Amino acid sequence: MNDHKAYPAGTIQSLTYSPGIGWDFIWGGQGLPPNMGFGFSGSLDMLADKVQAECTQPVTKWNSLTESVPELRICTLRDLRQLSDILDIEFGLKIVFDARQMPLEVGGR
Repeated sequence: MNDHKAYPAGTIQSLTYSPGIGWDFIWGGQGLPPNMGFGFSGSLDMLADKVQAECTQPVTKWNSLTESVPELRICTLRDLRQLSDILDIEFGLKIVFDARQMPLEVGGR
């Protein structure tokens, strides 16, 4: 396996039903997000290097980061927790999570 790339273990798209709207990719924080992954096989250290290279401001919003590092979209919460630990140890960066354990941003300690 090439440790320089993250390979998706699997991805899904889900719809949420909302009364008056019907089925849509809009996500209100309950159930599954519209796009999610089952993790990846690859090097979290290499992924941390990519994240660090994109974090040129004191705080980088998660949505912006996933545009430049799309592998982050397939990470499970466990992957992201491990990645956050690596970012903290190696670069002094942390992933900030909201109350639902969804990533919001990456910033310094």
